[in-house]
Amino acid sequence: MPEENTSIPSPVPPLPQAPAPQKGKTWKTVLTIVFLVLFWPIGLILIWTIAPWRRKIKIIVTLAFVAVTLVLLIGGILLSSFLFELLGRNEVVNDAYIKGKMVQIRAAAELHYFQEESYSGANCLHPEISPFCNDIKERMDEEPTIHVAPGAYCLYIKLVSGEYFCIDGGPLIYEGSVNPGEAGYCDGQTFVCPN
Repeated sequence: MPEENTSIPSPVPPLPQAPAPQKGKTWKTVLTIVFLVLFWPIGLILIWTIAPWRRKIKIIVTLAFVAVTLVLLIGGILLSSFLFELLGRNEVVNDAYIKGKMVQIRAAAELHYFQEESYSGANCLHPEISPFCNDIKERMDEEPTIHVAPGAYCLYIKLVSGEYFCIDGGPLIYEGSVNPGEAGYCDGQTFVCPN
């Protein structure tokens, strides 16, 4: 007669044994991660050449790095265009500031003429005009050129934009590319701005 099995089965199945680490794959994974962190283009190449990762993980990591690169690239382009526009506005702001100070010099010169019946002395050394000249010098590293005679004056400066800005004792305020310091304009012999 066959023998009966009288042993009682165990209610808990045995735990699976963890696989032994594969030393050849560990260094490849570590190397790949180090390059992904330090120099990601090489890391992406290592993912596809030596990393012992499943294909799905390789695709996800690659797409994530490509997406981050595109976001940073587009962000960099937008930021640089914003900065170029901001620098352009800075030029406009500086030019407007200088023009405002030049108009204040004109007002001070007219006040000087009203009090003294002469424009003589209405230059950057005059106490009412020197603060405006100093403000301009802070922005432009030079004072405006001022020519005065008893009955006439003119002043001009080259703006940040490259244009010249000129004011004379008449109604003219000139902004343009012609240098007002040329003969026949605001040169100390004549006191008119180009028009």
